[in-house]
Amino acid sequence: MKSLEQRLREAIAADDKYLVQELEYALRHSDEPRTWLIRDDSDGETEEVLRRSELSEYMRDWVRSGDWNNESKTAFVKCTAECELTGEEVCETIAAEPDEPECIVDDHDWQSPAFLGGLKENPGVFGVDGGVDVDECCMHCGCRRTTETRPSDDGPRRTYVEYEEGYYAREIAALKEDDED
Repeated sequence: MKSLEQRLREAIAADDKYLVQELEYALRHSDEPRTWLIRDDSDGETEEVLRRSELSEYMRDWVRSGDWNNESKTAFVKCTAECELTGEEVCETIAAEPDEPECIVDDHDWQSPAFLGGLKENPGVFGVDGGVDVDECCMHCGCRRTTETRPSDDGPRRTYVEYEEGYYAREIAALKEDDED
């Protein structure tokens, strides 16, 4: 049995306008696999045969497997999938998180000590531009992790994560010295 996509391609080739409309509608409202052209911000492009219900997960995985994190901050990538046969277009903005830098021990120990500033009851937390910045420090290596939450122009708030290796190294060294005394 032929797929809806195959039948639609045949109807287009036969210039059967009524059947084309009927099959476009059927394909658009089905979860049958079909060919999608997927593009991202950096002119990356791939063509995949996917079900409509698999598309969002595929785009997220595709973006996250790319090399977006040359820097140490979250990148937001606009990804667009288009089904040429039906004219459907699906757009998503996907967060590509930076890789967490290595620590001098196995795992980072993220904390918010008083030297980060902010309120005494909530060190490292600051209100900025309608959002919130949260600074944390690895108590082993002094790496800084900043999580910024900001309103966005195109919908929900966006959360950015940024790492700065050794940013608090002096403060951590001073704390360790104080503990030894």
